Amino acid sequence: MNMKKIQLLSIVLMLTGLASAQTYPVDTIKYMGSLDKYINLVFLGDGYLESEMDVFAEDARNATEKFFSISPWKYYENYFNVFMIKTPSEERGATHTSDSPVNNFYGTTYGYNNIDRLLYPKSLTATRKVLTDNFPQYDVVVMIVNDEKYGGAGSTALMTFSKATQSIEIFYHEVGHGFANLADEYWLDGYQSERPNMTQVSDRESVKWKNWVGSEDIDVYPFPENDSWYRPHQACRMQYLYRDYCAVCRQAIVEAIHKHVNPIDSYEPDEKELRIGNNSDMTFKLNLIKPNPNTLEVIWMLNGEPLDNQQDTISIDDSMLAEGSNELVAMVEDTTSLIRIDNHATIHSHSVHWQLQRDESSNVNLLQSVRTDFVIYPVPFESQLKVSCSNASHPMQVVLADLMGTTVVKSQTNKEGVCILSTNHLANGVYVLSIYDNGKLTYSRKVTKK
Repeated sequence: MNMKKIQLLSIVLMLTGLASAQTYPVDTIKYMGSLDKYINLVFLGDGYLESEMDVFAEDARNATEKFFSISPWKYYENYFNVFMIKTPSEERGATHTSDSPVNNFYGTTYGYNNIDRLLYPKSLTATRKVLTDNFPQYDVVVMIVNDEKYGGAGSTALMTFSKATQSIEIFYHEVGHGFANLADEYWLDGYQSERPNMTQVSDRESVKWKNWVGSEDIDVYPFPENDSWYRPHQACRMQYLYRDYCAVCRQAIVEAIHKHVNPIDSYEPDEKELRIGNNSDMTFKLNLIKPNPNTLEVIWMLNGEPLDNQQDTISIDDSMLAEGSNELVAMVEDTTSLIRIDNHATIHSHSVHWQLQRDESSNVNLLQSVRTDFVIYPVPFESQLKVSCSNASHPMQVVLADLMGTTVVKSQTNKEGVCILSTNHLANGVYVLSIYDNGKLTYSRKVTKK
């Protein structure tokens, strides 16, 4: 469970006895798996009367269908659960002017921040309480407002859109802000900052989206209003409605999805001290959360040597094992073309390790199975390269070598599972990063220094 969800569950416990929880119906639109393993998208409705809860439900289902019809969300639909919380309002719609307030549930009003089309609650107190009391495991929250006037808005806390024909396009735009930290690619003075799609770096060779420059109309374009800030595209969804996300924004969204979801849902066997008789095939399996189409690459290694199998399942017979201790490792990475790897800010690699013991009679025992997740950043690197190994019970050796196989830097993870390689002295170019567990290779890939 990630820290955000732990904190939210703690809030629920703190509220017990301090305020009575308000419970409302929580309906499932799409359920793919455990709330702790998948991204939980929650729809709220404002300005819907009690008699219109079925209308809200239909609006939420339609929005879900449309959302997962666009790139890149459609490729990662399997990574999302979708729910809705039904909270009826006393009056229909949203407040348009301060002299005619609407008594809706969350207090949504047009003219937020003195911009007429910005539709947002005056306060997020009611939103937070409903979520805390009814669905604290949320990751993304979207509010549909039962009003026909065009409008919407968004932040990391909440995205809103009305029922006007164009307004769902606002949802597509705003979720880029809230989920992937994307900037507006039209100019908003005072909101400029370094984001995946906004920068003050003008050099095409070093800009953060340099590996996209020259393809799909990606370049370094100055904002007309301020030529010290740059965007990657001239007609992205983060600038105009009814456009696609540009390649740089798609990459940022996929990277955010990778941060939320480990594609290894579970694995088999996961028992400890499992005894396997001799002359038997042993089957090992990964239960994966797959993009559609599937772009996950699976690499199996036995005692540091790669096996000729890229499937989710592999069979091992006792003749393949050495007498004594053996380690079977399965590594999983997403090889989607939506990310240009050497411009991928963080590499997420996920693995399962099975420790096997073969005795002199060829009986095999499964001593333990461990899931390990590697996070490698930044990529490309400059003065240092950081490696984080979750669930590592002991130090792991980290080696950086040149393409001739000569070790140029080596170290090991600390008690927190983190290793920082100092690379300032290295020439720019391609290197091979390898991670060893008790002398056995468990991870290897090329990384670039710029």
